Amino acid sequence: MAGLVANFFAERYGYIGPFVFCLFPLTLVGILATLWWPENYGDANVRPAMALPKAWSYIQNNSAIIYLGLGQSCFEGAMYAFVFVWTPALQAGGEDVGPYLGIIFSTFMVCTMTGSNIFSILIKKNLLTVVPVMVHLIATLANLTAFYFVKQTSSVYVAFLLFELTVGMFYPSYGSIKSMNIPEEVRSGVMNIFRIPLNAIMVILLGLIEVKQISMGTTLALCTLIHGVGLIMYWNFERLRKRTPDVHYVSVKGQEVLDDAM
Repeated sequence: MAGLVANFFAERYGYIGPFVFCLFPLTLVGILATLWWPENYGDANVRPAMALPKAWSYIQNNSAIIYLGLGQSCFEGAMYAFVFVWTPALQAGGEDVGPYLGIIFSTFMVCTMTGSNIFSILIKKNLLTVVPVMVHLIATLANLTAFYFVKQTSSVYVAFLLFELTVGMFYPSYGSIKSMNIPEEVRSGVMNIFRIPLNAIMVILLGLIEVKQISMGTTLALCTLIHGVGLIMYWNFERLRKRTPDVHYVSVKGQEVLDDAM
């Protein structure tokens, strides 16, 4: 819906139209949040200075988590780069897609929502650990397709729709797996550590695009490579996880939970 509304205002008032219009819902939501959304202060007894050392110690003692975190960093790093390049990528074929950007964005969001629904179906079939493999594989193939057909706008668009499908599957699948493999008291600290490689991927990719002025084909090729590395990282996580005798998955009413045999 947001994309359609943005497209409407862009057609009538130019590219600044959607930004002006969004001031109204943002102001309204800000007022409502201030009045009725209580602040979440978390656990006041937790010492922030101890969170990082505890998280680092947990990673050192659980090598499989390294691969899980790097798998997430690879996917998100390439995904955030996609946010910056999808518009010029669609224009690389010479077609003027400017008037349709809002509609295109809306179709992306529909695919993301569809991906989340597909995840809900797969988890009921006890396929949680298979979903990330599908996510990384399809994302790799989608970016490879966009790279190979970079001058064909329709092919690039279809490839991007497939990629957005994986985005909808990525967040719930990785969120579930992290909750079952990383204790809650160190989970946020552990994942914050893996924001370092995530940000490194982002800085390198965007730096190459901005400073080196690499071509769109090269950018998509690099995204393909990063997603491929993410697939390898998750594959290694699963391989190491299966070697751990004291932690395993059991299925309860179609949902995966962590069963600590100890």
